[in-house]
Amino acid sequence: MISIIDLALEKFDSKTVELYNLIIQKINWRKNTDYSKSKIWLMQNYTYGQLEPVRNLCDFLRDKLEESMEAYGDENNDEDYIGFGWSDSTLDLIYQIIGEGMGCVQKYLEDPTELLKRLESEDYTESFSYCFPYEDDYEKLTLSFYQERVKNIRADIRANLPKLTTHQKELEAAEKILGEMDQGIFDSNYQLRELEEIGKKCKIDAAIANIWHDGSRFYQKAQIVI
Repeated sequence: MISIIDLALEKFDSKTVELYNLIIQKINWRKNTDYSKSKIWLMQNYTYGQLEPVRNLCDFLRDKLEESMEAYGDENNDEDYIGFGWSDSTLDLIYQIIGEGMGCVQKYLEDPTELLKRLESEDYTESFSYCFPYEDDYEKLTLSFYQERVKNIRADIRANLPKLTTHQKELEAAEKILGEMDQGIFDSNYQLRELEEIGKKCKIDAAIANIWHDGSRFYQKAQIVI
């Protein structure tokens, strides 16, 4: 069997393979499975243009693992191996293996039965593929991104104020949270509780909550990551 590294080098340049190997080493997915933290680290250290070929390489490795399972299933008339990568759980497992490096991928390519055993043992975590950012994720590391969204929500609140005068308490709570978001504060648990209460009364929670979730996952975490 031709090695997976040789197959990868037929399709991708050596710099992409080297960067994949470096990322695997730095993230250490077997032990550190916080994909949000890993995504921020990648954004802080690499551009989207640098990472996109590595994402494509990971997808290539996924395809090879799925093809190996399909081929084994066809050869042995075993339906457990056919359509293996089509569920969330099996995709999580496949990307777990990819996150553990080329050597791990090679191991399971050589013996697809071990892949099914690992699935049954539930020895995997959701999901190494989430570590790789999309282009618009980079904006979420900047405070100005959230300040612009806060500005728009404030305008919506003012526009709807005549309809919401019976919920002044909730509006004041929303304004307090928006003020904190303006300063880049997203990690206080009470904020989310307040947002849920505001949502029940004012129906303006969705946009604010989306900012809070993005800010707590990206901007706030980026201030303390690695």
